[in-house]
Amino acid sequence: GFVWNSNVIGLWNSRCERVSVPGKNTCVYGCSYHQREIRENLYAGVRPEGREAFHLLLCHGGDADHSPLDFRELEQAGFTYAALGHIHKPGILVPDRIAYSGALEPIDRDDQGPHGYMKVVCQGKSVHARFVPFASCSYITLELPVTEETTQFSLEEACCLRMREAGEKNIFRLCLKGVRDPKTEFSASRLAQTGRVAEVRDETRPAWDFRKLAKRYEGTLIGEYVERFLQKNGVLEQKALTYGVEALLEARKEQ
Repeated sequence: GFVWNSNVIGLWNSRCERVSVPGKNTCVYGCSYHQREIRENLYAGVRPEGREAFHLLLCHGGDADHSPLDFRELEQAGFTYAALGHIHKPGILVPDRIAYSGALEPIDRDDQGPHGYMKVVCQGKSVHARFVPFASCSYITLELPVTEETTQFSLEEACCLRMREAGEKNIFRLCLKGVRDPKTEFSASRLAQTGRVAEVRDETRPAWDFRKLAKRYEGTLIGEYVERFLQKNGVLEQKALTYGVEALLEARKEQ
């Protein structure tokens, strides 16, 4: 089997165990997360023992399928510090006492926000824990506003500028928002080539002139649909008008 270095202490048991760290006046508590899903709290009832000054608990889990933790019990258990794992994003549950450090680097494109580690300093009876950003890059969502005057070229220029401002080493998800000229269609593939782009979502809507549409398609289903909603100013009615016209025009193309 694999041979670990002499300075590595393994917590191989499926039940929580206590290990004294030589020369550090410290005990570490934890266990092996031995299978993919564990629906019992592996750390229930674990308490610090011994005369060491510092008692550190290592936990993996926190949701129903991965060792559900009782955070109130953890807080009251009396450990110097509880270091939690499983959640990719950092999160401090109790300042200087209990925290998820998160993954050092984003694991996938949904892992947005800062990534790094918790630096914990135990001295005497005081404990100070702070999050230290460390990731070489982050996933960032950029919303790009679109108007009827926006062109593919101007959109690419705006995209490049925003990515430079955010840091070109990062990985981006682009989301186009607003209303566009009905004759304009943006190329997602060209936008993806402007930098480190993982995804492009076009959530724009064409800025229809509904009166012209009603006149152009007079006597058809499209014309009647527009006329029915044209005089209604409610938010829901306007959404129904926009989405309905898009669907009818798309269906007309496919005929």
